[in-house]
Amino acid sequence: MTIDKEYPATHSMDTAWYVADEDGNVAIVNYNENGPVPCGTEETVIDSIVLGSCDEEPTRPSVSLTDDQIDELMENRHSPEAEKDWSYNCIVQIDTAKESEFLELSKNEGFKIEKCLSKERGLYMIDALGCLQDKDFVHKLLVRLHLSKDAPNALQEMLKRNIIVWVYSLKDMFVESVWDDDKETFEKHFDNLPYFVFSQHFDSNVLSERLNIPKNPVKLSQLPESLRRVTPVLPIKFSEKDKFQIAEWTLCNFADAETEEIDGCEYALTSLTDGSKAYVLTNICAKNFINYCPEKEEFKCDECRGFCYTGASFQRMGNPTVLQIINPLGNIDNAIREDIGEIALHSIWLPFLPKVPYRKMEEGTFFPEDVERKVSRKQLEEYYLKSYRYLEDKIDCFKPRVLILDELSEEVMSKKYGISNGRMTICGVEYPVFKSSEIESRRAEIEALALLPYRGKKIPHIITVEEMKKLKGE
Repeated sequence: MTIDKEYPATHSMDTAWYVADEDGNVAIVNYNENGPVPCGTEETVIDSIVLGSCDEEPTRPSVSLTDDQIDELMENRHSPEAEKDWSYNCIVQIDTAKESEFLELSKNEGFKIEKCLSKERGLYMIDALGCLQDKDFVHKLLVRLHLSKDAPNALQEMLKRNIIVWVYSLKDMFVESVWDDDKETFEKHFDNLPYFVFSQHFDSNVLSERLNIPKNPVKLSQLPESLRRVTPVLPIKFSEKDKFQIAEWTLCNFADAETEEIDGCEYALTSLTDGSKAYVLTNICAKNFINYCPEKEEFKCDECRGFCYTGASFQRMGNPTVLQIINPLGNIDNAIREDIGEIALHSIWLPFLPKVPYRKMEEGTFFPEDVERKVSRKQLEEYYLKSYRYLEDKIDCFKPRVLILDELSEEVMSKKYGISNGRMTICGVEYPVFKSSEIESRRAEIEALALLPYRGKKIPHIITVEEMKKLKGE
């Protein structure tokens, strides 16, 4: 028997994220990195998100948990004198009458509030490891509730003033894979949680498996708006489904699936919730080609392959109403802003050039800055004007309600189409155009357009095996 997902050895870390069912119950799915992993899902683990995304303001509850739900997440109540760690998954209960003192002291170096579980009950997850410079010495000191001869730190001062009343541990929510005769099962390190928990098998063809049924399930309405917005809602009931295939309803990434390409879209062959096999949409911009390549003759390419620098793109859905066009050599992580609400949710980000004709022949990988040193803005413009049909075809396919252009994209694309009164005509359709720098100041206008119905080509999300054979002419 083999425990843990070091099988095969190339396996990378898991990703955990939220999913809701038709009744609004929230599940945490422990996705395997082989797939299916919903596009845009953060790389994290279960115990990092049971209290909410790490991006939320720590002194406010990220997930509005009830008292019963909070109690299900905590264990091992003990006095401050008995605590030895004061860091990983440490939860303190403070004297609520001394809340202002606690919050003021928490600003000091070495002390951090990770999450507020309940302001009313004075429950906070903290990391005070920085206060324990000499761990053994300071621990003995804290047990006796004495002060160091040095200047008092935040934790010592809290203990001196009896601000911290009780200390708890967050439950261990780790899920292990157990392999026996090449069959994978799961062992969970918890009795129950206020979330449904599903775990995805290493083989992406095997469905996500339910590990528990909560007594007090967290509801979608308890998540803050920023998390509700990016939580897939599935047309099933978790209490009635012990297994499901999330890629059946939302765009997902697969690392090990058999794929086919149809009309520039990529489909992965996988199992559906009912046990049947079908192809599910994974990428609406799978085909990356350029019409003009000055290196084609030198390298004798018979078609556009993956050797040149490929600009990053990002999608979360198959029916985008916002197309954000970006510099192919820019940092896509900086371009993807999750703080713009519905605009981000309905966006697809595409570089104005899918590939830049530059191949680094030295051993190792290359980065955008390597290409930028070799390819000038003038060359990028030249490549675009000779290869604009790729982006034009995508715009004509999606017919987005609005185009958002970064600085370089606006400069380059205006040479081809021109921009008049904030509008650009492409393939006979006039599109409203905004600069990426205007998103915040003109957010209401852009959001209103983003929320209009999708009007582009209908891209099927699921193609049966028989339909795929016909489409491929087999």
